[in-house]
Amino acid sequence: MGLEHTITLTSDAPRFATATGHTGFGEAAAPVSTWPITRSMGPAGLITASIGDLLSFAQTALRGGIAPNGTRILSAESASAMLEEQVSLRAVSPATIGWGLGWFLEDWKGTFVYGHDGGTIGQRAYLRVFPEDGFALALLSTGGQPDGLYRELFGDAASAVSAARIPDALQADPEGPSAALAAEIALTPLSYASGAAALTFENGEHGPQLTMRELTDILQDGAEPKATTLRLVPATEPGVLLFTAPDSAGWAHFRPLEKGAYLGYRYMPHGDAS
Repeated sequence: MGLEHTITLTSDAPRFATATGHTGFGEAAAPVSTWPITRSMGPAGLITASIGDLLSFAQTALRGGIAPNGTRILSAESASAMLEEQVSLRAVSPATIGWGLGWFLEDWKGTFVYGHDGGTIGQRAYLRVFPEDGFALALLSTGGQPDGLYRELFGDAASAVSAARIPDALQADPEGPSAALAAEIALTPLSYASGAAALTFENGEHGPQLTMRELTDILQDGAEPKATTLRLVPATEPGVLLFTAPDSAGWAHFRPLEKGAYLGYRYMPHGDAS
């Protein structure tokens, strides 16, 4: 593919200018104490790349598997198959149509867009490819409120050169949660865990809440992960609850499971939410 600044091993990092991730926002921002995630999390993405190499990757995708130097490294059939919907997300995400093979597929108000986001300790990456217009946008960040930066930069850049318009952000319902919704959550608490965090949805003293334990804290100092409790608020879209955090510029969301599935609520990270 002609990449010159892409690595998977921590030992290769000193050969390049390497950014340090940060936690917190504004005056509370601080460098993380650990740079890489563990080797065992390689399938989640141990690839470190420059912005130029990331765009070369996007160019290869745009050309149907042909690298910028003209070498075909993926068959046209395989490149096309990556954009075929494998899992529908229409019922759980306002903007994301579904998952292809690796890519997630989005509808930017009538324009088909595909891409992927990435995250490690104190860092976030965003990539969107616009096949109808033949361009891609990429952003690498090291702290702050990257979701808000993503929306502002990608929204402006895409609209400047194409008809694509970034999907509307989720909005909180100013009327607040209904008593029925609060009662349902109280009856159906849910705990959810992934490689990055452990989450508990429940009804707290002041209404629905989410308690989040970032498992990346263990990677940094070996200590027990710190618990953060966030208030849950209903969205203007029925049946959706929202939450935010200090390092987020907007809302993430989750939706109820099908009626009668009393595990409670499925957590759906929403990378487009502002």
